[in-house]
Amino acid sequence: MAADINFQPQSISVPQPKAFTVTITIDTKGDNINALDGTIVVAKELGDVSVTDSGSIITYWVSRPEFDKQSRTIKFSGTVPGGFTGKNGIILSVVVPAYNGPRLDNAVTVAEIHGYLNDGLGTSAKISTKQFALGNGSSNIDSEITDQLYIDSSKPDNIPPETFTPQVTRDDR
Repeated sequence: MAADINFQPQSISVPQPKAFTVTITIDTKGDNINALDGTIVVAKELGDVSVTDSGSIITYWVSRPEFDKQSRTIKFSGTVPGGFTGKNGIILSVVVPAYNGPRLDNAVTVAEIHGYLNDGLGTSAKISTKQFALGNGSSNIDSEITDQLYIDSSKPDNIPPETFTPQVTRDDR
């Protein structure tokens, strides 16, 4: 069974007079996935977006998600020590500025995604994707993740990142 990459919400109506957030999540369908990398494409009509990894299941980033204005892509790569199994694992969120343009069926799409199983062998996970649309009416954000998102500016993002202290050792045996 293939894991699913989803958008929360999957669609939103236009016009959008204020900035809004689109969160990309994974439903592992029972698989234990411990690494993800991919490329997200953002339609040029959306202007310059920003990206946040707040609440992400990925705790160790090889390449933190970042929006490239020239290519209009967000590339990311990271790991989940011990793996993740679940329905609404947040990968990243895209903050889109106010939008008053026409309907966009492919406003934000997954161009490429790779996942790897937590099996010690680096086995590729099968992953299916969807896209985010503007103008198809609004869909709801899954209630399971609303507390983890910082959509409301009155709710500050004040959860510090997980502490990480690398230790280098040597064994001369």
